[in-house]
Amino acid sequence: MIDEYPYVARASKSLASTLQFLIDKNKDSSKLFLILCGSSMSYMEDHVLAYGIVGGTPQIEDNMFRFWYRFVPENTSIISRGATDLAYKRIAPQLSFYMGGVFEEICKQYLWRLLIEDECAVNFSDIGRWWGANPKTKSQEEIDMIGTDKDTALFAECKWPSEKVDLGVLETLVERSTLFSFKKKHFYLFAKTGFTKGCIDKVVEMGNVTLVVYEDMLKV
Repeated sequence: MIDEYPYVARASKSLASTLQFLIDKNKDSSKLFLILCGSSMSYMEDHVLAYGIVGGTPQIEDNMFRFWYRFVPENTSIISRGATDLAYKRIAPQLSFYMGGVFEEICKQYLWRLLIEDECAVNFSDIGRWWGANPKTKSQEEIDMIGTDKDTALFAECKWPSEKVDLGVLETLVERSTLFSFKKKHFYLFAKTGFTKGCIDKVVEMGNVTLVVYEDMLKV
């Protein structure tokens, strides 16, 4: 298990290639069953798994199949001819949009983790996406996540783009929350890289908003 030897795993940059060599050499005769696990999320994601493509360990199926059916069939001919660099160039521009949905799932798992550890601002019983008609704008709108607890609700937005999340995202979320008549509301904003000063200043003023950066989620 990598977790038993974290410093060795971090220090040995050839660990992955060494494992691959041993597997290739002994796969026909060995009864090896390899389990990869670890407490360092950043190490596991950077060096062992690409979560957005294959998911977590051991439940990798959802993201793996989602990625496969999204990108592989349309590039099968290129991949089968070994043109992996070309395949990547075709897929890479679409990865940011694809990762948006994956990031939402990560944020949902993060909120469940906070709830279980009694650290969530709202003691919700369930959480999920909402979409519906806004009578003010006369259009269909959606909110990434809503979690409720009697007269209290949690509203969350998840943004994966590399740019910092600005005040407009928070204002839109607050505006859409007025479609619901909960007495108390708490807002969560999740971002890949961070938030603008205008957004942070407004959060301080409101007092019922939690800002979460992806890097901080990995620490949990």
